[in-house]
Amino acid sequence: MKSYKIITTFFCLLSIAGFALAEDAEKAISQKSESIIQAGKETRILHRLLEMDDEELTQLRQTIERIEKMSPEEKDQLRTRISAIQQMAPDRVDRLREKFKAIPLEQRNEMHARWMEMGPEEHAELHAKLKSMSVEERQAFLEEKGFLPPHPLRAHKRTLFEDLEEDASDTSDEAP
Repeated sequence: MKSYKIITTFFCLLSIAGFALAEDAEKAISQKSESIIQAGKETRILHRLLEMDDEELTQLRQTIERIEKMSPEEKDQLRTRISAIQQMAPDRVDRLREKFKAIPLEQRNEMHARWMEMGPEEHAELHAKLKSMSVEERQAFLEEKGFLPPHPLRAHKRTLFEDLEEDASDTSDEAP
């Protein structure tokens, strides 16, 4: 009788150990699979980087450096803006891109530098101030402060803010 209990207990312990070892092996296999997948992603990224010309690599490096300098709040704001753009209709995104491309690179860089000189508190104050203004007031204010190109550079009648406001109020019935 005692030997039966000992044998039964031994097999139970052996089964438990087997299940534990199997679980550990499964975790190890899963981790190895994840590392293989990660290595595959890294290889694809490396392959894409090697296909880029020097100008594209320079732009990518500058973008990474700008992102590294961002505060967590700025990164959240950027994610929110990117999400909003992804929700827009493709033709609207194309229009906004064309308007952006119409601004000379030097002027875009100056506008960006002006924005980056401001701190997060100044950004928040500016956003609050802009919300209280009409579209025309915002347009004039931002042109005056150097955040928008002057009128001669824009060949269209609609302002960037009119397009953005229309996009914000019109996204519910359109597919992304």
